[in-house]
Amino acid sequence: MGDGSQSSKLPRIDRWIGATVVVAVLLVASVRAATAKPPQAAARLDDAARREVFRQFAAREPHQRARAERNFRGDAWSQDDDFHAVEMQQARAIARRQRVSLGEVLRALDDGMRGDWPMSGEMKTTVPPCRPRPIY
Repeated sequence: MGDGSQSSKLPRIDRWIGATVVVAVLLVASVRAATAKPPQAAARLDDAARREVFRQFAAREPHQRARAERNFRGDAWSQDDDFHAVEMQQARAIARRQRVSLGEVLRALDDGMRGDWPMSGEMKTTVPPCRPRPIY
């Protein structure tokens, strides 16, 4: 009668809804994965473009290093860290403008430094030791 034994044997509606949602999500994900197009190969910089990217980095380095030195007086490691953070922002911006990968831009910088490409100033290629930061 009213003991509830009959209702406990019936499947609960919330379990059916949950299972239906899970199956629907898996079905949509499977269809999407099966019909997705592979990513296109990233564009590459030609030699002239790589040299121009390097020239941009080399031209900005003295100003960026001077700014980092003002930001972290007396702490060479932090100056270098600050400089490289700005340099990475610059690399990302160049990659977006050129519509190439970040790796392609960094490769141009690396090739220029290793290949002694002409530059407007001296580029620093060493890393200062990490020491305790002076109190500011």
